[in-house]
Amino acid sequence: MRHAIAILGVLCLAAGLSCEKPEAQMPAPPVRPMAELKPAPDPKPSALTVARRPAPTTKRITRPTPLVAKPAPGTKPKEPPSALRTYTVRKKDTLWSIAKRLLGDGQRWKEIVAANPGLDPQKLMPGQTIKLPER
Repeated sequence: MRHAIAILGVLCLAAGLSCEKPEAQMPAPPVRPMAELKPAPDPKPSALTVARRPAPTTKRITRPTPLVAKPAPGTKPKEPPSALRTYTVRKKDTLWSIAKRLLGDGQRWKEIVAANPGLDPQKLMPGQTIKLPER
């Protein structure tokens, strides 16, 4: 505020005007009587406010049970998928690299051989489909 008054004084002098303090030219803010001022709201809730609050519920909220599809009468239920899955061998694959990449441990290449009777680890061919054990 002081800077604005000083700048205004410099501008007045440069323009050749008489410089009076701006406070003298501004009217005083109106004073409101105490009767017009509103009291601050009471921070404590009144009895009426407390009475309007809903009563706490004691009911237990449960989740709805999921719907399970049942097979139609006279049909066989589906068998669970087997623990074995298949993999198609790519160029430069070895049983070690397949076991490391898909099973998480290269030492598990012996499980791949056990799941594929007659599989020769030395004669692995690209395009060949092999069974993989469960992770």
